Amino acid sequence: MSRRVYAETSVLLSYMLETPGRIGTIEAVLREASSGDLELFTSVVSIVEIAYLTNSTGKVVESDLIVIEQFWDNSPITVVENNLSTARLARDIFRERALANKGGNLPKPKPRVLDSLHLATAVWIDAVEFWTYDEDISKYQEAVGDRTKICAPNTLNPMLEL
Repeated sequence: MSRRVYAETSVLLSYMLETPGRIGTIEAVLREASSGDLELFTSVVSIVEIAYLTNSTGKVVESDLIVIEQFWDNSPITVVENNLSTARLARDIFRERALANKGGNLPKPKPRVLDSLHLATAVWIDAVEFWTYDEDISKYQEAVGDRTKICAPNTLNPMLEL
């Protein structure tokens, strides 16, 4: 049986930008997903969040939309549409994170709505892991509980980066 995992936008963006130290793992993960050894999901929100790519100097790449669309068209990632159930679950996760600080002030970092929607989508599809490179999202683990583990991408078949 294959692992069911959710990839948040930072993982997908790291792939598109060929981020050193991450690209080897992500390529291995995509191979696992292509071969059926891994079920890989993300929310339709990721399509909105990846609106453009920047080069190493921070400038927007003119041909970025072609690269982005080719990624979505050829990707082994299943894109999940959000619905009323995921919206309510996201609200509950967002509130749980917002109310986590018993002192009444919002916890640091402040909860983000789209992070909650990503997490809710992962829980809704019964993902065993939620992959992200955004360290702030790991602070949601208590709100998500033990349903889905928040962690960096990992693979059973790592590829050495040269």
